[in-house]
Amino acid sequence: MRAQLTSLASPTDLYVDFYDRDRIAAWVNEYPGVAAWVRSVAGRALNGWTSIYRLSSNKTTTAFLADGSTCLLDESRKPGQALEILSGVERLRDELRRHGRCVRLIGLSGVGKTRLVQALFEDSVGTEPLDPSIAVYTDYSTETRPSARDMACDLINRGEPAILIVDNCNPETHSELAKICSESGAPISLLTVEYDVREDEPERTDVFRLKGASSDLIEKWIEQNFGHISEVDRRTIAAFSDGNFRIANALAETLGRGETLGKVKSRDLIQRIFRQRNVEDGSLQMAAEDLSLAYSVDGEDISAESELAQIAEMRGVDARSLYQVIVELRQRNVVQARGRWRAILPQAIANGLASTAVARTHQDTLDNLIRLATPRLRASISRRLGYLHDVPEARAAAARWLRSDGAFGDLFNPATQDLRIITNLAPLAPGDAMGRISEAVQIYPEIADCGSRKRWEWIRLIKALSYETEHFNSAAQLLMQFIATEPTGNQVDSAREAFSEMFQLYLSGTQASPETRRALVANLLGSDEEDSRACGLLALQALLKTSYFSSSTSFDFGARSRSWGWHPQSSSDVCDWYVRAIRLCVHLSDRIDEPRQILAQSVRGLWRYEACHGALEDAAEALLKRAHWIDGWISLRATLRFDGKKMPREYRTRLEALIDRLQPVDLLDRARAAVLGRGVDGLEASSAEADDESGMHAWKRASLMAQGVGRELALAPSVREVFMSELMVATDVQRAYECGMGLAEGAPTLLETWELLLSDYERADAARRDATVLGGFLRQAKELDAEFTEGALESSLSRGSLIPIQPYLQARVGLDQVGISRMRRALAAGLLEAPAFVHIANGLVEHSPPALLAALLADIARLASGEWVALEILHMYFFSNKSTSSTAPRALVEVGQGILASLKFKSASVQRVHSAGEVAKICCSTSDPEPARSVAESLCLSLEAGDIHFHEVREIINALCEAHPHVMLDTFLLRASEDSLGRRWDTGGSKGLAYRSMGLQAIQSWASINAVHRYPLLGAVMWLFSRGDFEEGTKIDPIFEGLLRGAPDRVMFLGKFDRQVYPLRWNGSIKDMLRNRRSELTRLAAEMPGEVADWVHCGLPLIERWIANAIETEHHQEEAFE
Repeated sequence: MRAQLTSLASPTDLYVDFYDRDRIAAWVNEYPGVAAWVRSVAGRALNGWTSIYRLSSNKTTTAFLADGSTCLLDESRKPGQALEILSGVERLRDELRRHGRCVRLIGLSGVGKTRLVQALFEDSVGTEPLDPSIAVYTDYSTETRPSARDMACDLINRGEPAILIVDNCNPETHSELAKICSESGAPISLLTVEYDVREDEPERTDVFRLKGASSDLIEKWIEQNFGHISEVDRRTIAAFSDGNFRIANALAETLGRGETLGKVKSRDLIQRIFRQRNVEDGSLQMAAEDLSLAYSVDGEDISAESELAQIAEMRGVDARSLYQVIVELRQRNVVQARGRWRAILPQAIANGLASTAVARTHQDTLDNLIRLATPRLRASISRRLGYLHDVPEARAAAARWLRSDGAFGDLFNPATQDLRIITNLAPLAPGDAMGRISEAVQIYPEIADCGSRKRWEWIRLIKALSYETEHFNSAAQLLMQFIATEPTGNQVDSAREAFSEMFQLYLSGTQASPETRRALVANLLGSDEEDSRACGLLALQALLKTSYFSSSTSFDFGARSRSWGWHPQSSSDVCDWYVRAIRLCVHLSDRIDEPRQILAQSVRGLWRYEACHGALEDAAEALLKRAHWIDGWISLRATLRFDGKKMPREYRTRLEALIDRLQPVDLLDRARAAVLGRGVDGLEASSAEADDESGMHAWKRASLMAQGVGRELALAPSVREVFMSELMVATDVQRAYECGMGLAEGAPTLLETWELLLSDYERADAARRDATVLGGFLRQAKELDAEFTEGALESSLSRGSLIPIQPYLQARVGLDQVGISRMRRALAAGLLEAPAFVHIANGLVEHSPPALLAALLADIARLASGEWVALEILHMYFFSNKSTSSTAPRALVEVGQGILASLKFKSASVQRVHSAGEVAKICCSTSDPEPARSVAESLCLSLEAGDIHFHEVREIINALCEAHPHVMLDTFLLRASEDSLGRRWDTGGSKGLAYRSMGLQAIQSWASINAVHRYPLLGAVMWLFSRGDFEEGTKIDPIFEGLLRGAPDRVMFLGKFDRQVYPLRWNGSIKDMLRNRRSELTRLAAEMPGEVADWVHCGLPLIERWIANAIETEHHQEEAFE
């Protein structure tokens, strides 16, 4: 090569090297797109995979057309953001340049999604196109090997930049690919394309919807590709195609030179799509109409029980004839394929054909098809008919099928319900669906129960039915039945959230007018039923919501026109909404108090609207006539504090005037504001200004204000009595303790004020009264007069009303020697029950004398259910003193051992079980194994009885295993029957791996005592492959492998191959997990020849079958249209 350069002026200045095939291949493999192109050119392409270069050359690729009306909708935002197409191209490019990003491009079939994908890589479209050399493309409508999952994993393993593009990718496959790509950390991004994603909201994904092209753009495209078609015919085709390039292309291809469409009707245009350049065949179109009744159909099976046979019977033909029709329609690009599945696309054509089929088919024939169809075909037919709400025969069919004696009437039974079908048919007969759901909830109330398997699907469907005004009240009443079963604070499948959204200004999902919604709120809050009033309050809060609007459900409903719901058309509509909601609060406040509080919580957002100022001022005046509006005053001060500096001057002036008008003046109102105030941690009650110069925080000032009010109340007996009658039974009180401290500080005499407070306490409702203010009083009184405090506590034992709260009062001043003695005397006299001592676990036990505290705990533990209370107090002592097994006082360790052994774990809370685990780490870590044995035996009994599950007490078991592994193995294994072994060790779960806490050496030493008997026991409860809390691993567990090497009979230790190798749970692809496990087993066999290698080799064919089945299953899932 250098010899060829000698004629040049400076040949040595040139670098010369030889690139052989290996070096070229290595370079090619750095660029997935180039590699795919080379494979295609060489005739060795991966089945279904190509490069963007090849994609462009295989299709008729003309210049990318765009106009101002073509748009891309960013559906990752609510509501969606519309982008002009070129801006959308740049947005897509920006997303795909970022590693780990996943993009989903959706839109109806034929609107140009694939052409848009090509445009992302073209330098003639916009600026800075994507690099085609790193992109690989597949269309899942064709046979694809390897699968997209495998390709993604291969690209990730290479570690080179790559863009993976999967066309016609169903939602399930997309979700798995998105998880793989987003979590890999590799320089890969994902773009999937799908023709329809209703009810699909994928995670880790930015979703963009390509809208149909304008008629002008379709005309330009036809002119570009079919120059012989006249302008008039271009306009006709564009109007019929409705923005769909595929329909436009099919029609354009039917026109030869010199032909014209003239004034043909849409029906004639559909016939042209089918006839194209072929002889007219009416039976072909009729067959296509029948096929289109299903959203998709198995197009390969022609057996007597096949889906084709069931549809063919309706026409009086056989499955083979219908199969031939599918083949012909596929050649005409009317039918698309995904594996074995076939579908008529685009939907505009399929829905039109199905409409004709339903209209000409006798209802008995249609009903017979539904009754005989396979479950999958029934669901598919229901999905197609769900788009035909404008076809009377389809609506009638849905109404028949949804009746209690109809084809789908049994689906409302919780035992058989398939809500996909009910949801599909609901758009056809919303009134019938609503009525049947109401009946179902009455007959089967468990439908609404929290934890019900289909609960969220019911909620979502009911909310979708609320869109029309005539169904709004019924939908709301139905959701109220779901709300009635929800615990407070429930965030899972929340009916409260869906119900509330129906009453908000934006994204409500209903066209019900503001008047309709307010009327329902007033009706609910006027009800005598507590559940109805609770729902009314939720709705009232939603009416006043001013920001952070969102929807927990989608807005699609078959093919019916839907929007985000009623929304204001002007700023005056917005103001009218809120002003009327404010007035409704005032009106409702004449009957109940809660609307006053709800309005107060909303004033900050409402004050942003000038039109609401007058309404709030009027509301304040009206509310003041009934009682002082403390909550409103606090919230208005918060508004001034947080927003005042940014307000227009006139807004602030008006706000300050309203605050002055509501300012509490007398002591009673100031006490309500300072002590009962429900601001955010009481901040707003203290000051509307910023923190003072000393750095004292607002919450501290609020506490001092409450303490100051307490001092004043001590000197105003009549006001104190009125206020205490409210305070003692109030809920969610912010600063009662501080008020009590102030009462002690301001008391003329401690004894006199204490007696008055006790009288106030005793007058309050015994079921509701709260002693927090008494605790605050005694806490401060101890600082002022310890002798008085001791006397007050001692006398409480002889005052019946105070006996149940005596431990609480004692805990407020500390649990010293005298206090412990006092409570032990009360216990000995039988005056106290275990629940009364719960307050001590939250009190001051840090400095309690250990020996005396141990005696008290022993007394408490002997009470009914007292062992758990005693345990929590002991845990608080250890926690406060940062105790360890070596520093904890002996007396407390011993009493803790006894408490642990006496625990009954049935129905124990998570917090209590955690406390038990922490105490066990300290009390059972001594050299004496017997305490650990006692606790272990107690745990075994509870596990075998089913009172608890292994994962609930794993923390205790791990602590015991770490401290005394031999004791745990003796108790849990040697003394277990075959039936109880699984319950003791959670052998079917992933969380019962306590042997990890023991360590290999400890287990080996235990097993060696009687190896022949003990190794098989260990093998029965251990797993060959490592496991985590939520998934299983692919690496052999090191403890298991270590034991395997020492087992006298390794095959017996290993046990059954399928139990040890086939996973019970996994994330991602089971095929990949099995392949990784196969590799690990191969390594194990190589390292341990003989019986272990034989065990592995005998099982490998089984793994191969599992992998083959997984591949087949994944392939079918990926190819599905539905």
